[in-house]
Amino acid sequence: MAILFSEPLLKVYRASAFSCSFIFCWFLFMVAIILPFFLAFSTYDFWKKQETYLEQPKVLYRKEILVMIYTEEEVASNGAIIKSPSTLIFSSMGGVNEMFFSDLSPMLIKSSLLDFNFDNYPDMYEFNITAYTDPIYVKSVKVLTFYDYKIRDRVKLDMVGMAFAEVQTPVGASTVFIDGNLEFRQSQPLKATTIVRNEYDTSVLSQTSSNQNYLPSLFLRYNDRNCTTYYNYQSLVMPKGDDETCTISMKVRIPAHQKFEYTPGFLETMKFAWVQYLCLLIPVGYMIYSFASFVFDNQVLESHVTYETKILK
Repeated sequence: MAILFSEPLLKVYRASAFSCSFIFCWFLFMVAIILPFFLAFSTYDFWKKQETYLEQPKVLYRKEILVMIYTEEEVASNGAIIKSPSTLIFSSMGGVNEMFFSDLSPMLIKSSLLDFNFDNYPDMYEFNITAYTDPIYVKSVKVLTFYDYKIRDRVKLDMVGMAFAEVQTPVGASTVFIDGNLEFRQSQPLKATTIVRNEYDTSVLSQTSSNQNYLPSLFLRYNDRNCTTYYNYQSLVMPKGDDETCTISMKVRIPAHQKFEYTPGFLETMKFAWVQYLCLLIPVGYMIYSFASFVFDNQVLESHVTYETKILK
């Protein structure tokens, strides 16, 4: 036989507004709404309080560099060999050089910026420093460079970052190679706002007070900040060379994908919570619907059953 026409048959269960069946249906409805919320909340991270994302920061060298070279020269005195320690200091800032005038030693400093993919975001800075001292007496090398660090995606931040490298050279150094990444560090997540934060947009290196440039004090002030940069580097020392100079080659690489932690805003928090709630609402609602179907199909609770269909006009 050919099917000429078909329409669904609707099975309807009815009961009075104050019956046990009516109260039972409202109870199941409330359970279907509330239970997914408690299930999602009890599994933690329902309200998203912290999130991370990746961004390439824009890092611009501030033309501020401080080089400290510690030397120990052996001097003969009254038939005995005495070690005479000294510190050679040079900076690209006139004010710093004036503060350390007694230890000032001219050095040749060259810096270059490399942008490998031409996106106007520096990928690496290269420094070549030449100190005019006998390399056999060089015992330690310290280099501090400073940068304008900018991020503009979910978190807006302007700050002054620092790359610090220290290399011990107990047998002297004619050439010191330093290569590493300038990494972002933070103690607390930042708020995701449209306002640019600039509370750390000042250098910790002072050009007016030598006490503030004492390295332990300088690092203490720098590490007290919530957001800082850390130079994660490796070094190689060549103790002997032909020249009577100490050469420092330093590469500071900027990671293309730097991780930042932030506190989500209201809409992002609600979106994440709604997705979790909805993922549990669907299976919980299906189970409750199946349970209610079993109860009324088997007349566990009394109800009036009618069959209805849509009448075509």
